Amino acid sequence: IEGIPLDVILRKIRRSGLRVPLSVIVDLGKQVAAALDHAHNAADHDGNSLGLVHRDLKPSNIIVSGDGVAKVTDFGLAKTTTSTQETEEGMLRGTPSYVAPEVWMGTREFNPTIDLFALGAILWEMSVGELLFKGELPTIIGAAVNGSVEHDLQMLRLHQPSLAGVTGRLLQRKVEERVQTAREVCDTLAGVASSHPGPGGLRLFMSLAEALVDDQVTLDEGVSQSALSGDEDWQRFAARLGVGAEGTPLVEGLPTLRGTSTSTPGPTLRQAAPRDEEGWQGT
Repeated sequence: IEGIPLDVILRKIRRSGLRVPLSVIVDLGKQVAAALDHAHNAADHDGNSLGLVHRDLKPSNIIVSGDGVAKVTDFGLAKTTTSTQETEEGMLRGTPSYVAPEVWMGTREFNPTIDLFALGAILWEMSVGELLFKGELPTIIGAAVNGSVEHDLQMLRLHQPSLAGVTGRLLQRKVEERVQTAREVCDTLAGVASSHPGPGGLRLFMSLAEALVDDQVTLDEGVSQSALSGDEDWQRFAARLGVGAEGTPLVEGLPTLRGTSTSTPGPTLRQAAPRDEEGWQGT
């Protein structure tokens, strides 16, 4: 699958002191939720529901292409909701920072809500810019099992308050209080998108973020990287950049700055450096 893992994108963005815009979080969240909805409702050749559950949803298993398409990968730990045989070791597989509390408690019921809890942790991470559950394993388990959702949302509201509702429902510790279907998450995020329309969503963000983070562009005194935190900030940056590393427009309809003069400081294009092993250009 061509693209860049979400964890690589988030790591590069954090290192540059940037924030992921709301429209991008919503766009990616909708795509991941749609993929989960498809898996959770998969059926066999006789039409019987398989009820697949990923069990290890995390940023490194979400691949984002340059044209803004997100795909969920690595169903290696996937189980069906009808599974009855499972070892204790198998029940606790997964990446700690995204494991649902009922898994830590030893559940044998692999419901879709396990994946939805992980999606909530990912939305929180994209909004705030750091892991929700971090530290030593006992600390992670304690926060996931006994932590307060309201405490989780205090930090989130400082960055993306419009996502507090859906993220809070995804992060409920009690399964019965958590949002139950990925389709409902899609619908809720669609509502957020309609209330807070962004300039270009994931596709625009990928074009600009890769160009900026890979040092294809530099920012002079007129623009600071720390200021690129919201949709309007990225849209202004796109309008001022206008072209990619090869001189082609990053987004159709954007004005090109090459060959024009302006008194306003703006981004400067550089020759793209070779890509590293993670798929990003180096300096």
